[in-house]
Amino acid sequence: MNPVDRQRRHALGEFLRMARSRVDPATAGFQVGRRRTPGLRREEVAQLANVSATWYTWLEQGRDIQPSEHVLVALAKALRLKKSERDYVFGLGRRSAPAIAALSPHAPGGEATTPELETALDDLIAAMWIPTYITDRRWNILSYNRAADAVFGISGLGERNMMRLLFTHPRAQTFLLDWADSARRLVCQFRAMYSLASHDQEFLDLVAELCAASPDFDRWWHEYQVETNPSTRHRFRHPVAGELTLDSVPLRSFSDSDFFLATYVPVGATTRETLTRLLSWDRVIPEQYDRTAS
Repeated sequence: MNPVDRQRRHALGEFLRMARSRVDPATAGFQVGRRRTPGLRREEVAQLANVSATWYTWLEQGRDIQPSEHVLVALAKALRLKKSERDYVFGLGRRSAPAIAALSPHAPGGEATTPELETALDDLIAAMWIPTYITDRRWNILSYNRAADAVFGISGLGERNMMRLLFTHPRAQTFLLDWADSARRLVCQFRAMYSLASHDQEFLDLVAELCAASPDFDRWWHEYQVETNPSTRHRFRHPVAGELTLDSVPLRSFSDSDFFLATYVPVGATTRETLTRLLSWDRVIPEQYDRTAS
Protein backbone atom coordinates (compact mmCIF):
# COMPACT_ATOMS: atom_id res chain seq x y z
CA MET A 1 0.00 0.00 0.00
CA ASN A 2 1.48 3.35 -1.04
CA PRO A 3 1.86 6.17 1.52
CA VAL A 4 -1.04 8.22 0.15
CA ASP A 5 -3.45 5.27 0.31
CA ARG A 6 -2.16 4.47 3.79
CA GLN A 7 -2.92 7.99 4.97
CA ARG A 8 -6.36 7.91 3.35
CA ARG A 9 -7.26 4.61 5.04
CA HIS A 10 -5.94 5.95 8.34
CA ALA A 11 -8.20 9.00 7.97
CA LEU A 12 -11.20 6.76 7.26
CA GLY A 13 -10.44 4.62 10.32
CA GLU A 14 -10.04 7.64 12.58
CA PHE A 15 -13.29 9.13 11.34
CA LEU A 16 -15.20 5.88 11.96
CA ARG A 17 -13.75 5.67 15.46
CA MET A 18 -14.83 9.25 16.18
CA ALA A 19 -18.29 8.65 14.71
CA ARG A 20 -19.02 5.57 16.82
CA SER A 21 -17.94 7.44 19.96
CA ARG A 22 -20.83 9.88 19.37
CA VAL A 23 -23.60 7.26 19.12
CA ASP A 24 -25.63 6.64 22.26
CA PRO A 25 -25.68 2.84 22.82
CA ALA A 26 -29.18 2.98 24.30
CA THR A 27 -30.66 4.62 21.19
CA ALA A 28 -28.93 1.96 19.08
CA GLY A 29 -30.64 -0.80 21.07
CA PHE A 30 -27.80 -1.87 23.36
CA GLN A 31 -27.64 -2.00 27.13
CA VAL A 32 -25.49 0.78 28.49
CA GLY A 33 -24.05 -0.78 31.63
CA ARG A 34 -20.48 0.09 32.58
CA ARG A 35 -18.36 1.28 29.67
CA ARG A 36 -14.80 2.50 29.65
CA THR A 37 -15.29 4.71 26.59
CA PRO A 38 -18.27 6.67 25.22
CA GLY A 39 -20.35 5.52 22.31
CA LEU A 40 -20.60 2.14 20.62
CA ARG A 41 -18.08 -0.67 20.86
CA ARG A 42 -16.51 -1.96 17.65
CA GLU A 43 -18.40 -5.24 17.84
CA GLU A 44 -21.68 -3.34 18.22
CA VAL A 45 -21.03 -1.33 15.05
CA ALA A 46 -20.14 -4.58 13.30
CA GLN A 47 -23.37 -6.18 14.49
CA LEU A 48 -25.47 -3.25 13.27
CA ALA A 49 -23.71 -3.23 9.88
CA ASN A 50 -23.85 -7.04 9.57
CA VAL A 51 -20.08 -7.47 9.18
CA SER A 52 -17.60 -9.37 11.30
CA ALA A 53 -16.07 -7.60 14.29
CA THR A 54 -12.59 -8.55 13.05
CA TRP A 55 -13.20 -7.04 9.61
CA TYR A 56 -14.57 -3.82 11.11
CA THR A 57 -11.57 -3.62 13.46
CA TRP A 58 -9.27 -3.91 10.46
CA LEU A 59 -11.19 -1.08 8.77
CA GLU A 60 -10.70 1.21 11.75
CA GLN A 61 -7.04 0.21 11.88
CA GLY A 62 -6.53 1.31 8.28
CA ARG A 63 -5.80 -2.15 6.93
CA ASP A 64 -5.64 -2.70 3.15
CA ILE A 65 -9.26 -3.75 2.65
CA GLN A 66 -11.85 -2.40 0.21
CA PRO A 67 -15.37 -1.98 1.67
CA SER A 68 -18.24 -2.40 -0.76
CA GLU A 69 -20.88 0.23 -1.35
CA HIS A 70 -23.39 -1.94 0.49
CA VAL A 71 -21.16 -2.12 3.55
CA LEU A 72 -20.51 1.63 3.54
CA VAL A 73 -24.26 2.28 3.41
CA ALA A 74 -24.74 -0.09 6.36
CA LEU A 75 -21.96 1.61 8.34
CA ALA A 76 -23.39 5.05 7.63
CA LYS A 77 -26.77 3.90 8.91
CA ALA A 78 -25.29 2.23 11.99
CA LEU A 79 -23.28 5.33 12.88
CA ARG A 80 -26.15 7.73 12.11
CA LEU A 81 -24.04 9.80 9.74
CA LYS A 82 -25.41 12.98 8.20
CA LYS A 83 -25.13 13.50 4.44
CA SER A 84 -21.82 15.36 4.48
CA GLU A 85 -20.33 12.60 6.64
CA ARG A 86 -21.69 9.86 4.37
CA ASP A 87 -20.15 11.57 1.36
CA TYR A 88 -16.84 11.81 3.21
CA VAL A 89 -16.87 8.11 4.11
CA PHE A 90 -17.78 7.12 0.55
CA GLY A 91 -15.04 9.32 -0.86
CA LEU A 92 -12.38 7.74 1.33
CA GLY A 93 -13.75 4.21 1.40
CA ARG A 94 -14.56 3.48 -2.22
CA ARG A 95 -11.88 5.28 -4.22
CA SER A 96 -8.31 4.20 -4.70
CA ALA A 97 -5.77 6.95 -5.38
CA PRO A 98 -5.72 6.28 -9.17
CA ALA A 99 -9.52 6.38 -9.31
CA ILE A 100 -9.65 9.70 -7.48
CA ALA A 101 -6.95 11.11 -9.73
CA ALA A 102 -9.04 10.19 -12.77
CA LEU A 103 -12.05 12.03 -11.34
CA SER A 104 -10.13 15.07 -10.13
CA PRO A 105 -7.15 15.93 -12.34
CA HIS A 106 -4.20 17.59 -10.67
CA ALA A 107 -4.59 21.35 -10.58
CA PRO A 108 -1.75 23.38 -12.13
CA GLY A 109 -0.63 24.90 -8.85
CA GLY A 110 -3.43 27.45 -8.82
CA GLU A 111 -2.20 29.08 -12.03
CA ALA A 112 -5.21 28.89 -14.31
CA THR A 113 -8.94 28.31 -14.51
CA THR A 114 -11.01 26.90 -17.34
CA PRO A 115 -12.49 29.25 -19.97
CA GLU A 116 -15.98 28.33 -18.77
CA LEU A 117 -15.20 29.48 -15.24
CA GLU A 118 -13.63 32.69 -16.50
CA THR A 119 -16.83 33.36 -18.45
CA ALA A 120 -18.95 32.66 -15.37
CA LEU A 121 -16.87 35.09 -13.34
CA ASP A 122 -17.07 37.76 -16.07
CA ASP A 123 -20.85 37.46 -16.04
CA LEU A 124 -20.92 37.83 -12.26
CA ILE A 125 -18.87 41.02 -12.41
CA ALA A 126 -22.03 42.70 -13.70
CA ALA A 127 -23.42 42.21 -10.19
CA MET A 128 -20.69 44.42 -8.72
CA TRP A 129 -22.00 44.32 -5.17
CA ILE A 130 -21.60 40.51 -4.89
CA PRO A 131 -18.03 39.46 -3.98
CA THR A 132 -17.15 36.33 -5.97
CA TYR A 133 -14.04 34.22 -6.41
CA ILE A 134 -12.90 30.84 -7.75
CA THR A 135 -10.72 28.43 -5.80
CA ASP A 136 -9.14 25.06 -6.45
CA ARG A 137 -9.56 22.10 -4.11
CA ARG A 138 -6.69 23.36 -1.93
CA TRP A 139 -8.60 26.64 -1.53
CA ASN A 140 -6.10 28.66 -3.51
CA ILE A 141 -7.86 31.74 -4.88
CA LEU A 142 -7.47 31.51 -8.67
CA SER A 143 -9.62 34.42 -9.82
CA TYR A 144 -11.88 37.06 -8.27
CA ASN A 145 -14.04 40.03 -9.18
CA ARG A 146 -13.68 43.65 -8.08
CA ALA A 147 -16.22 43.28 -5.30
CA ALA A 148 -14.21 40.45 -3.73
CA ASP A 149 -11.08 42.59 -3.94
CA ALA A 150 -12.87 45.53 -2.34
CA VAL A 151 -13.99 43.42 0.62
CA PHE A 152 -11.01 41.11 1.11
CA GLY A 153 -8.13 43.13 -0.38
CA ILE A 154 -6.97 40.11 -2.38
CA SER A 155 -4.78 42.05 -4.82
CA GLY A 156 -2.73 43.41 -1.93
CA LEU A 157 -2.06 40.01 -0.35
CA GLY A 158 1.07 38.05 -1.14
CA GLU A 159 -0.68 34.84 -0.06
CA ARG A 160 -3.63 33.45 -2.01
CA ASN A 161 -4.42 30.31 -0.03
CA MET A 162 -7.52 30.83 2.09
CA MET A 163 -6.48 28.48 4.89
CA ARG A 164 -3.02 30.00 5.22
CA LEU A 165 -4.61 33.44 5.35
CA LEU A 166 -7.12 32.30 7.93
CA PHE A 167 -4.59 30.66 10.27
CA THR A 168 -1.28 32.45 9.68
CA HIS A 169 -2.00 35.98 8.46
CA PRO A 170 -1.63 38.55 11.26
CA ARG A 171 -4.88 40.37 10.48
CA ALA A 172 -7.14 37.32 10.19
CA GLN A 173 -8.53 37.43 13.72
CA THR A 174 -9.16 41.18 13.62
CA PHE A 175 -10.71 41.12 10.14
CA LEU A 176 -12.98 38.11 10.70
CA LEU A 177 -15.24 38.68 13.69
CA ASP A 178 -16.20 35.54 15.64
CA TRP A 179 -12.96 34.13 14.23
CA ALA A 180 -12.89 30.92 16.27
CA ASP A 181 -16.43 29.88 15.33
CA SER A 182 -16.01 30.71 11.64
CA ALA A 183 -12.53 29.20 11.42
CA ARG A 184 -13.63 25.94 13.00
CA ARG A 185 -16.56 25.63 10.58
CA LEU A 186 -14.22 26.25 7.65
CA VAL A 187 -11.87 23.53 8.89
CA CYS A 188 -14.87 21.15 8.92
CA GLN A 189 -15.56 22.11 5.30
CA PHE A 190 -11.89 21.73 4.39
CA ARG A 191 -11.95 18.27 6.00
CA ALA A 192 -14.85 17.38 3.66
CA MET A 193 -12.62 18.35 0.72
CA TYR A 194 -10.10 15.74 1.86
CA SER A 195 -12.21 12.92 0.43
CA LEU A 196 -11.68 14.47 -3.03
CA ALA A 197 -8.02 15.34 -2.46
CA SER A 198 -6.66 12.45 -0.42
CA HIS A 199 -4.38 11.49 -3.33
CA ASP A 200 -3.05 15.06 -3.70
CA GLN A 201 0.35 15.34 -2.03
CA GLU A 202 0.25 19.15 -2.12
CA PHE A 203 -3.05 19.08 -0.23
CA LEU A 204 -1.54 16.72 2.35
CA ASP A 205 1.57 18.92 2.64
CA LEU A 206 -0.65 21.97 3.19
CA VAL A 207 -2.51 20.19 6.00
CA ALA A 208 0.78 19.19 7.65
CA GLU A 209 2.06 22.76 7.34
CA LEU A 210 -1.08 24.22 8.91
CA CYS A 211 -1.06 21.66 11.74
CA ALA A 212 2.52 22.70 12.55
CA ALA A 213 1.81 26.42 12.26
CA SER A 214 -1.50 26.66 14.12
CA PRO A 215 -2.53 24.76 17.28
CA ASP A 216 -6.15 25.71 16.52
CA PHE A 217 -6.05 24.19 13.05
CA ASP A 218 -4.28 21.10 14.38
CA ARG A 219 -6.90 20.57 17.10
CA TRP A 220 -9.91 21.13 14.84
CA TRP A 221 -8.49 19.07 11.98
CA HIS A 222 -8.04 16.08 14.26
CA GLU A 223 -11.61 16.33 15.55
CA TYR A 224 -12.59 14.73 12.19
CA GLN A 225 -15.73 16.84 11.92
CA VAL A 226 -17.11 17.07 8.37
CA GLU A 227 -19.44 19.77 7.09
CA THR A 228 -20.63 20.82 3.64
CA ASN A 229 -23.16 23.45 4.66
CA PRO A 230 -23.99 25.31 1.45
CA SER A 231 -24.27 28.63 3.26
CA THR A 232 -22.14 29.97 6.09
CA ARG A 233 -22.61 33.41 7.68
CA HIS A 234 -19.54 35.49 8.51
CA ARG A 235 -19.05 38.93 10.02
CA PHE A 236 -16.10 41.04 8.92
CA ARG A 237 -14.53 44.22 10.26
CA HIS A 238 -13.56 46.04 7.08
CA PRO A 239 -10.71 48.53 7.64
CA VAL A 240 -12.57 51.30 5.81
CA ALA A 241 -16.24 50.36 5.51
CA GLY A 242 -16.73 48.96 9.01
CA GLU A 243 -18.69 45.84 9.91
CA LEU A 244 -20.07 43.67 7.08
CA THR A 245 -22.27 40.57 7.42
CA LEU A 246 -22.07 38.20 4.45
CA ASP A 247 -23.39 34.73 3.67
CA SER A 248 -20.84 32.53 1.92
CA VAL A 249 -22.77 30.63 -0.77
CA PRO A 250 -21.27 28.28 -3.38
CA LEU A 251 -23.22 29.03 -6.55
CA ARG A 252 -21.77 26.01 -8.28
CA SER A 253 -19.66 23.16 -6.98
CA PHE A 254 -17.54 21.26 -9.47
CA SER A 255 -17.45 17.96 -7.59
CA ASP A 256 -15.49 16.16 -10.32
CA SER A 257 -12.97 18.91 -11.01
CA ASP A 258 -10.57 21.16 -9.18
CA PHE A 259 -12.55 24.40 -9.32
CA PHE A 260 -15.19 25.85 -7.02
CA LEU A 261 -17.14 29.08 -7.31
CA ALA A 262 -18.16 30.98 -4.16
CA THR A 263 -20.06 34.19 -3.59
CA TYR A 264 -20.58 36.33 -0.49
CA VAL A 265 -24.13 37.64 -0.38
CA PRO A 266 -24.72 40.72 1.79
CA VAL A 267 -27.10 40.20 4.71
CA GLY A 268 -29.51 43.07 5.27
CA ALA A 269 -29.92 46.51 3.76
CA THR A 270 -27.08 48.06 5.79
CA THR A 271 -24.40 45.72 4.45
CA ARG A 272 -25.78 46.03 0.92
CA GLU A 273 -25.66 49.82 1.07
CA THR A 274 -22.15 49.71 2.54
CA LEU A 275 -20.92 47.49 -0.29
CA THR A 276 -22.52 49.80 -2.85
CA ARG A 277 -20.67 52.78 -1.37
CA LEU A 278 -17.42 50.82 -1.19
CA LEU A 279 -17.66 49.86 -4.86
CA SER A 280 -18.46 53.43 -5.91
CA TRP A 281 -14.87 54.42 -5.17
CA ASP A 282 -12.56 54.82 -8.14
CA ARG A 283 -10.24 52.12 -6.88
CA VAL A 284 -9.68 49.68 -4.06
CA ILE A 285 -6.83 50.39 -1.65
CA PRO A 286 -5.60 46.93 -0.58
CA GLU A 287 -2.82 48.33 1.60
CA GLN A 288 -5.50 49.55 4.00
CA TYR A 289 -5.91 45.96 5.16
CA ASP A 290 -2.40 45.53 6.48
CA ARG A 291 -2.84 48.57 8.72
CA THR A 292 -5.31 46.56 10.79
CA ALA A 293 -2.69 43.92 11.53
CA SER A 294 -0.65 46.09 13.83
